Amino acid sequence: MTAFEKAGIETFLEFWSQKPNSPEGKLAEAYNQALHDFDSRQTGLLRYIRPHKTSSKLIPVFSEGSEHLIAGFEESEKHLAEVRAGVESYLALTDGQPSMSGLNEKLFRARRAITEASLDARRTLEQALRETNSSSLEEIEGLPEVQTAMDKRDQTQRQLGPIVEDLQDRISKIKAILGKYDIIVI
Repeated sequence: MTAFEKAGIETFLEFWSQKPNSPEGKLAEAYNQALHDFDSRQTGLLRYIRPHKTSSKLIPVFSEGSEHLIAGFEESEKHLAEVRAGVESYLALTDGQPSMSGLNEKLFRARRAITEASLDARRTLEQALRETNSSSLEEIEGLPEVQTAMDKRDQTQRQLGPIVEDLQDRISKIKAILGKYDIIVI
């Protein structure tokens, strides 16, 4: 784990420690619990290390009876790695931010811009229908002001459509990560 990843995880844990009932808070609690379990199993395993003298030096060896602790240690190490990967994935999807509120705001703004461009095009078309004596929709759609509004709508959709899809995909992945840890404990 790099220093940047560690700082990101620590920021995430600190941010969500104040909100333990949120899905993110439960992920942070799962990480803290996995870390505590790993540390206590590691400490228990280290108690079984004894020095063994060879011909030239001392080497650490595990004494008899430590074999039963290995499986629990490996299991806690694996669980910690899984939870850490969940936090790291969350942070990667949120561009390193401890909250996904920034993604939700970007998604809202992009959707609103698409909706406003569509509504503007529709209003312009309706106004042209009222003001023009023509009954031909093709003729009305060919008017410069209608064409400009429709071009703006199409351009907005081309620009922001992929952004909306990306943000929805990222938020969906985040929710899947959080869903693993958002368990009601009684």
